[in-house]
Amino acid sequence: MNDNSILVRCKSCRRDTRHLLVADAEQICDDERGGRRRVVYQLIRCKGCETLSCREVRTTVDQTGANGAPDEVTLYPPRAAGHEWLEHIRHLPGPVERVYREILGAMNAGLPLLATIGLRTLIEAVCYDARAKGKNLESLIDSLADLGVLSKAQATTLYSPRLVGNPTTHQITAPESTELTAALRIAEAILETLYVIPRLKQDLQQTSRGGPMSATRLEP
Repeated sequence: MNDNSILVRCKSCRRDTRHLLVADAEQICDDERGGRRRVVYQLIRCKGCETLSCREVRTTVDQTGANGAPDEVTLYPPRAAGHEWLEHIRHLPGPVERVYREILGAMNAGLPLLATIGLRTLIEAVCYDARAKGKNLESLIDSLADLGVLSKAQATTLYSPRLVGNPTTHQITAPESTELTAALRIAEAILETLYVIPRLKQDLQQTSRGGPMSATRLEP
């Protein structure tokens, strides 16, 4: 029996899983180089969690009409390319969460410059919440280190001119992928320190206060 499934990274399972092909449609169109491309649109469902996704496969078509190897495969919603979402994202304040989501969205879409601008905005928002003081982003990062929110080594990584940039957006140079990922990891560590850990601690304290009652109910 033919297994009509493909191996795709599942956004919900956060790993590669088998996906069932639910439906598909295709069209032939001209590409920007004057050639022909076959574009296949697929609706797929994870065989584990049953989450639905869309998959777009673009393939060059030669003069005989035969397909070559797929040139480009795109998934919707976009998958985190080597970078997973912060686990307890629901504990972030609304505005901070929105900026964080947009940063990862820009990274997944291959837009490092927009991701860098978003990262700067995120750090500025965190500095405001932490009551950090400074006249520019670099001095605000220094203030975060002085407050113990991040280490001096982490602050040094964020000092990169391609991350801190200049006051105006058009003067920002997109950093390398590894540099941007490292900076995002540090930003996530700050988010966990300021927002996630205090909330988890609060939840743990509430659970501990209710512990004896739960233990009593479990006794025979």
